[in-house]
Amino acid sequence: MDPLSISAAVAGFLSLAMDISKILKDYIGNVQSAHEDSHNLLKEVEILCHVLEKLVQFLRSEDIKGKSFGKTSVLQLAVSACQLRLTKLYESLSALRGEALGSSRIGKLVTGLKWPLKKDEYHETVAELHRFAQMFQFSLIISNCALLSETSSRVLSKLEEKFGDITKLIAGLENLSIAVPSDLARQSAEISEIRTVVLDLAESTAKEIHNMSIGINELQRRSDDAGLQQIMAWISPLEPHKRHHEIKLKRLEGTGGWFLQKPEFQHWRDRLRTSDGQGNSSVLACSGIPGAGKSIICSLVIDELTSRFAHAEDCICVAHIYYDYREEQNQTHLNVITAILKQVIDVLNSSSSVPEDVTILLREKFKTERSLTLEQSCRLLVQTLKQFSAFYICIDAFDECKVTERNLFLQSLSRVVKECRENCQIRIFSTGRPYIKWGEYVRSYPDLGSCCTICLEADPGDIAQYIAHQIEIDDNKDCMNDALKVEIMERIIAASDKMFLLPALQIQAVLDQTTISKRRKALQKMPIELDSAFEDTIRRIRNQKSEQATQAMDVLKWTFLSERQLSVTELRHALAVTVTPEESFSPQETLDWDNFPSEKSLFNWCLGLVILDEETSTVRLVHKSLQDYLQRQHQDGKIFQNGHSEIAYTCLKYMYFIDDNPELTTMEYINLESWEDLDDVMRQLRESAFCDLSDEVHYIKSRLNRFSFLEYALPNWGHHARKQTTPNVDNLILGLFSNRTGVGCISTHLNSMPLSYYPDFGSDTLMRTVFSLGSYWPEMVGGALPSYGLHVAICFGLESLFHSFMRKENIDINLHDVLGRTPLMWAIAKHRDAFMHSLLERKEIDVNGHGILMMAPLSLASSVGNAIATHLLLSRDDISIDCTDDWGRTALTIAAAGGHEQIVRLLMAKKDVDVNLADICNGTALSASAIEGHGAIVRILLDRDDIDHDETWTVPFDWDILCDIKRDLLPPSPQKIAFADDSE
Repeated sequence: MDPLSISAAVAGFLSLAMDISKILKDYIGNVQSAHEDSHNLLKEVEILCHVLEKLVQFLRSEDIKGKSFGKTSVLQLAVSACQLRLTKLYESLSALRGEALGSSRIGKLVTGLKWPLKKDEYHETVAELHRFAQMFQFSLIISNCALLSETSSRVLSKLEEKFGDITKLIAGLENLSIAVPSDLARQSAEISEIRTVVLDLAESTAKEIHNMSIGINELQRRSDDAGLQQIMAWISPLEPHKRHHEIKLKRLEGTGGWFLQKPEFQHWRDRLRTSDGQGNSSVLACSGIPGAGKSIICSLVIDELTSRFAHAEDCICVAHIYYDYREEQNQTHLNVITAILKQVIDVLNSSSSVPEDVTILLREKFKTERSLTLEQSCRLLVQTLKQFSAFYICIDAFDECKVTERNLFLQSLSRVVKECRENCQIRIFSTGRPYIKWGEYVRSYPDLGSCCTICLEADPGDIAQYIAHQIEIDDNKDCMNDALKVEIMERIIAASDKMFLLPALQIQAVLDQTTISKRRKALQKMPIELDSAFEDTIRRIRNQKSEQATQAMDVLKWTFLSERQLSVTELRHALAVTVTPEESFSPQETLDWDNFPSEKSLFNWCLGLVILDEETSTVRLVHKSLQDYLQRQHQDGKIFQNGHSEIAYTCLKYMYFIDDNPELTTMEYINLESWEDLDDVMRQLRESAFCDLSDEVHYIKSRLNRFSFLEYALPNWGHHARKQTTPNVDNLILGLFSNRTGVGCISTHLNSMPLSYYPDFGSDTLMRTVFSLGSYWPEMVGGALPSYGLHVAICFGLESLFHSFMRKENIDINLHDVLGRTPLMWAIAKHRDAFMHSLLERKEIDVNGHGILMMAPLSLASSVGNAIATHLLLSRDDISIDCTDDWGRTALTIAAAGGHEQIVRLLMAKKDVDVNLADICNGTALSASAIEGHGAIVRILLDRDDIDHDETWTVPFDWDILCDIKRDLLPPSPQKIAFADDSE
């Protein structure tokens, strides 16, 4: 920093010092008996002001021009420290400013104004101001100023040297009995003072640097933690800890202890290895009938293991997963594996022991926004588990996992167990219904180890404790006596049928009665079977007051039939929509904000059949057995016969509402004149991840926040309409996508949102980038673009809507949606065979048009494994069999890489297919199938006489897979096969 810059800084806090001087003068002049310390402080401030004025002039002089002062120079540090001290002093004296003293006419009457500085603070301030004045006075000599342009350490070194010389000189004079000159004594004292100031500055600077270091480290830690949390959320969408917390809250203290005392459990928990080094039963499988309390026991086991091994000498990890029939779409085998991985990483991170290579890989993947593959997830899980001596995985409600997903998960878990065997022992705890045969699973996957089974039944003591708790929290104390308590205990425990759920419904039915006599009668008539208990509870719901009964049955209907769990807010919005049979709907209606039911009534009037998931604020049925019961009743036409059409109508009517908030009724569009303009937008998306959509994002988010039920209605109305429809529903659909009667409604620009919810076209980064903005891109990009009604009809499988659009004279059956997908592509991706036949019968159909990722319909059929579509397309004379996508891949390469053997055979049957056509990475169908390990397809390709055995592959590969391919799949070749990372 040059002298002029420092002079400007000094001039800045010189004015502050002058303000302090004025405050002190006003205080002394206007306050009777002003504190004596104020006089001395004023004196020091005035001296400092005088020195600072000189310093400003000196730094602006020609004599000092050309000097430079670094940030660590003593003068720069002194200036900063002095400014900080004066600022603190000014703040301390704020109570003495003019407004506190009053006007000059009555100022002398002020007698009670308290002096703000304590004695210690006063002495410290005066001493510091004195030293600063000396320091700045010292700097007014050119040689001294040059000295102070250096760092504290160098200044101290030179001052020590100078002070030593003066000290020796004074000592010599005293030995000769010669009087020490006053100038020499003054110089010695001045250097001593300057040394003290410099030492203080050095110390404060060191402290500041230390504090900054701590602050930086803390910021870095917080940043790392925040980054890790983002990565953890990206690793897996599942959050099993929330479900665990929810179940844990329901668990009564003291219940379930009997299970922890079972020899089978203790043997499984404690005896990791036998004396000969072989493991005992690695799997403890607990089966039980519906409502037996399996989830409660699982949560108890998780807590027991976590607490027991929290401080164990051996490093032991515990993870868990709760399967849920309502989450089966999300609970894929990959998501479950990554959810386990996420928990293991979290445990390692708590002790800062996550392997560095794991962290690096996760951060790299996270930056590229590419999801972990199953292969990568398993390898990372193995790598992280090797940091532990033992690993316990608790799996609840395994019966609620799809059969295919269950097998795929066990296959992956078996591989992990095998890979970890030498380093980490893996133990599995599982609960499920009796038809889950773990004995068969361990025979199919022997690496999982042997299995021990326990039949879970509700413990009578736990049931008694639960009943006692319900009686205790009952509000109607006057309708209970000791005799009735005993009778309730005896009868309900005897009729419990070894489950918890039935007693829960039974005690609720008894306690709902309003007198002791009625409670006793209800006890005598209570159902003794679970289905009967459900039937009885629904009967009692319907026997409530009309409005209560209607709302409760609506809540039950929505909770049972909805495509996903609804949030409390979404459900309240849905129930606020009035649905009247055969009503005449006005397209100008607004949402009645005064028609929202209370949150409390949603659950109270359902008599325990519907509960709140407090962790996610969603609404759910009390138990899967209730879902099963309602499913049977629904299939038999005994309940909610028109449920799906009513829900579809509610969704569509909600979408038709007009927004009564004028601030959210308009938006600006991105204008597109042609498909080429859209290509340009898509290029921008690829290059910069998103276009400048800030206004649109704000608009859409504001609308979705205000009308929160749109989050459910937009992507799900079609599922309900496909299952059941009515003329009213069909009319609303056609209005939205054809007549444009809903152009001003709250779903305007959002009606094509369902197109963004389907993964059938792959999970490329571009799509996820676009839809991470709110999944509203399709309709928002250019208001002039036609409606994508035909696309949506195919997406949902709505036959009547599809044929209505196909009958229109001006329908463009080759229309691309915003990501380039035509109706034919949607039919292929969704395997809608009837729609595909209808489209292919049209003369104007374009079977070679490129869409998303520049894929043509044939390539898309290969990608999604649609053999019927492949056969139909290959039967056409106008099909381009070797058309390529963005990466130069042909349909054959895509099918080979995906392992679609039937499609590969269909393509290979065509003589004109080019089996050696390479993509942009120089990979072919042969290399793609080999790298993915599809041996059968490799052999099909090798049967072709024109196949190139000796191609050069530049696709990155895994060395282990390469070895397997070379050993098992490819024939010996005299020439070397080269790969991208082969150094030779």
